[in-house]
Amino acid sequence: MSRLVLAFLLAVLSSACTKNEGGTTTGTPLLELNFSAYSSSPSFGSLALCVSELHLRPAGLTGFSVVYSLTPTEVTVSKTGIRFKDLTIATGTFSEAKLKLSASCASGQSAQVSNLNGNYAITDELELRFAGLLTVSSASRKLVFDVQDLVLALEPVASAAALAGLIQQFHGSVDLVNPNLILDDFESGAIRQVQPSQTVPRFRDLWNFGNQDNTLGIFNGACYLSSYCLRQIANSGPAILAFYPNNGLIWQWMREYLQQPAMWKTDSYNRMRFWLKTPADFAQAAAGGYNVSITVYLRGTAESTLTRDGGDRRYVYMYNVPGTGGWHQIGLDTHPSWIAGGSTETEYGDRPYPTGESGHAFFDAITSFQVEAQAGAIQSYPATFYFDHFEVYRESRVENVEQVYGLHGSFDSGTNTLSLGWLRSKPERTITHEVRYAFSDIHALGWDNATPAPGGSVSPNPD
Repeated sequence: MSRLVLAFLLAVLSSACTKNEGGTTTGTPLLELNFSAYSSSPSFGSLALCVSELHLRPAGLTGFSVVYSLTPTEVTVSKTGIRFKDLTIATGTFSEAKLKLSASCASGQSAQVSNLNGNYAITDELELRFAGLLTVSSASRKLVFDVQDLVLALEPVASAAALAGLIQQFHGSVDLVNPNLILDDFESGAIRQVQPSQTVPRFRDLWNFGNQDNTLGIFNGACYLSSYCLRQIANSGPAILAFYPNNGLIWQWMREYLQQPAMWKTDSYNRMRFWLKTPADFAQAAAGGYNVSITVYLRGTAESTLTRDGGDRRYVYMYNVPGTGGWHQIGLDTHPSWIAGGSTETEYGDRPYPTGESGHAFFDAITSFQVEAQAGAIQSYPATFYFDHFEVYRESRVENVEQVYGLHGSFDSGTNTLSLGWLRSKPERTITHEVRYAFSDIHALGWDNATPAPGGSVSPNPD
């Protein structure tokens, strides 16, 4: 049985119910606090820390004037990294952070270590210091404290006094790792333009409609995250939304049009998502079919900028979206459903480096893309579709994109129903997938602690 870890399911459920919490649109982003992954020799056993406060030193100042009191949290550092707190932090630039350790956790210890020499614990109030230039913005998502050097230093510890001394002397590093970057949330109230001198929307606008019998504009109303979103009205045929970064001279990279393009780090991002609202009567396809597709155009670094796909590099993703009349989250990863020019029956696998270039990852290579709602699923015209909050991010936890990909889902509060869809590896016609859920992050909670979903044992469609 294949295990499907549904962190995505939780994101859909929680954001559908509490979509404005966390302050990401008010300048006080909700950050994940994490201890990094580490490697060690067999002589090291474990390290547990009771974290009670976070102190930040603003850049250019000498003191730690920004202090956040945390509910004392006992954290055992993990070889794969561990998220130990979510915290709303004011925006700004900081040059150093420190974590205060106390004996206020259930264990009554501020730090505990085990190694081949024995088990040692202390109750001292100490501070772990971490240096790093941190520019916290509304797009920031994750703060990572590097504990690799601390673990290595603690491997030979042979007394509680030595443990206290090493913690007191420790100076590590901290970093904002791969924040979610917004491509567009439409909050400017206007469609961005790439060729302002043009009068034809297809050439003038960054977002345009592929079907000339459609209309496209900014909608001010009941959008997903805030006041504005993109509205497309189809009067015939399919509804096609095209992201079209051509300035009249060259095809540019998608990443150049992020709201904060300077924050992009190459070879870092591996996911994109956005929200789609379809007509209530939008018809799902039969099992194994699709009613929404995304075509992504990718280009190598040495290929001509006169082409958006290196000649013919078009990856296609397929989704079967229920027509609930509500918002549906669409996820895009690095495993295409098929590649244009090839057979739809071929399994193409995960392709994190589609151009074959080291360091030029999938989302680095994207120039243009288009979202198409299939004409066969549209029951009546005019048909209205809404799009909101396109963002790119990195999923740093291990997920089995080779066997489970193309995640998408929605929550219908009227029926208290959560809909979830994904694709499987095409040759795996007999592997059953198991769905579990939780109201916290399953990656942190652990698969065995998540609850099996009703009817959550899913057998593949054989076709």
